[in-house]
Order: sequence, then structure tokens, then C-alpha cells
Amino acid sequence: MKLLNFKFLVTIVFGTVLMSSCLKDKDYEPVPHAVLTMVNGYTENIGLAYYADNNRIPIPFGFLQYKGIERYRNLFVGNRRIRIIDEMQKTIIDTNYTFKDGTSYTSFVFGDAAATKHIITEDQSVDDLGNNTAVRFLHLSNIADEVSVYIGSDSEPVFIDRVTESATSPVENHLFIANASGKQNIVVKNAAGTPLIEREYDFKPGRYVSITLIGEPSNTDTPLYLGIAEQY
Repeated sequence: MKLLNFKFLVTIVFGTVLMSSCLKDKDYEPVPHAVLTMVNGYTENIGLAYYADNNRIPIPFGFLQYKGIERYRNLFVGNRRIRIIDEMQKTIIDTNYTFKDGTSYTSFVFGDAAATKHIITEDQSVDDLGNNTAVRFLHLSNIADEVSVYIGSDSEPVFIDRVTESATSPVENHLFIANASGKQNIVVKNAAGTPLIEREYDFKPGRYVSITLIGEPSNTDTPLYLGIAEQY
């Protein structure tokens, strides 16, 4: 697998790419940087602010709301202190992560106040994707049971026996795989084969999509939710 190259995002983020001082007229030297996408699956149903070292990562309206995604924020490379703070100014995550130049990452926050969880994935490309869609699934809910994910008319699950993500989850869980594009039904089932939740989604050719299961079955404020994060 190759690291997901975000050169095709240049037209979107070019205006915010960090550049060094002008060496001479029209002569610039790019500063090494990584790109971070953020997904909020934190079931306290509260907005989150993100900091790299002491610098707040720009988010419209200041906070990323529950179920929200914020794409393509540039970071200096190297070892960075990542803090995530809720709207009550409580720090819920305080960790360090090493970011590499020219690499895309995704931050997923999930769990609740009693057991807050956070992972950062190093996003990789799919060879010969063609007209397929690159998909991955992350189990971020508080369900203790294993779950499997069925897409379209497949009688066999595309993702099988997934437990809730953690810092020790296999890297393979975070890899995108090629799957047929087009409008399809997504069904998540428990270990007994009972459907837990489903939704329809139109998978676009050549795009990268993260399917996330978040929420709590017994919580009416934040019930189970099948999220679709259109990333690249």
C-alpha cells in the first residue's frame, strides 16, 4: 500500500499551504506539512476544538459538532502535541503524534466521558482503484459485540467480526479497500446475524469513504448512527 498522496487536494488547500519567506521574486520553498481530517464520534454530543501544540486548528464556528467531519487541515510535520477540548473547556484528549511530510491522516474521537477514545490513522491509497470506491469501516460505538458490515447484495460481509477500535487495533482495520461504486445499501449486523442499523449510500467512483458506527443502542440522545465520511 502507498501513502495517500494529497496532491489532488492542492486546488482546495493551496491557499492555506504554509510557505517560507520569499527567497527572490517568484521563488518559494514549500514548508513540509501533513494534512489532517477530523471526525467527531464523541457521544457526549458536544462540540470539540483541536490543538496542535498550542495552536488551535481552524474549524468553522470554532467547534466540530457530534457526527461532524472537518477535512484537509495543514500541520507542520514532526512530533506534535494533539489536544482535544470540549465546549466546556475540558481537555478530553492529550497525546503526541509524529506527522510525516506529504501524508494524510484522520483523527477519530469516540466513546463517552467515562471512556474517551481517540485514534489517528495514516491514510493509504488503493492501487488500481479505477471506477471503484475506496472504503473502510471503523467500529466506534459502545457495542461490546462484534459486528460485520454488508454492502449491496453481497451475501458475505465486506468487513467481518469488528470490535470497537482502540489504540491497539490492527493497522489493517484502517486500510481502505476497493469496492463497487454506485447506490448500495449498507447493513451492520451483530455476531448473531441480527441487523443493527442500515442506510443507503451512493458510492462515487474514485473517491475514498470511511464508514463509521458510532453511538449507543440504549441512549436516546445519541443512538446508533452509521456515518459516512467522504474524505478524498
